Amino acid sequence: MEDTLLESCPQLLIIGSFHLQFTTRGGLILNLPKDIQRDTRTLYHILMKSLVLHTVSNLFLRGHTITLMRGLLLLSLIVVCQIMVTMMGLASSLLLEATMKTILAQEHNLHHHIMGAIWVQEYSHPTNLPCNMYALKEFRRKIVKESGICM
Repeated sequence: MEDTLLESCPQLLIIGSFHLQFTTRGGLILNLPKDIQRDTRTLYHILMKSLVLHTVSNLFLRGHTITLMRGLLLLSLIVVCQIMVTMMGLASSLLLEATMKTILAQEHNLHHHIMGAIWVQEYSHPTNLPCNMYALKEFRRKIVKESGICM
């Protein structure tokens, strides 16, 4: 299966054999096949093979291609998707650009943070920017604390 964001359906993200899907409340769910849910090593190798994420032109990166390598793939993907459920505006676009540059600059392998099934926090409403910004900051703070990386 091609590792791309389906341009015909920007609400469904398919990478390899697992997918992220928007919920009706603006949250995201990551579903994985049962045979790899508890095998983080297998999952990590699958992530390593999924090196390129194509974005839809009308989303924040406006057609640019992001290369997500090493254990940062899933982490970056979650951050991108968290921002995607915020307001579709300039603030989110700038935040996404800054976040991606920051994360991709790191050389740390964070694959030990990957779990079989990850529920990204559901927001009260996808356009509630203050709530989303706070949740994103808390998410990044937790990653920084657990991994020791500098942002």
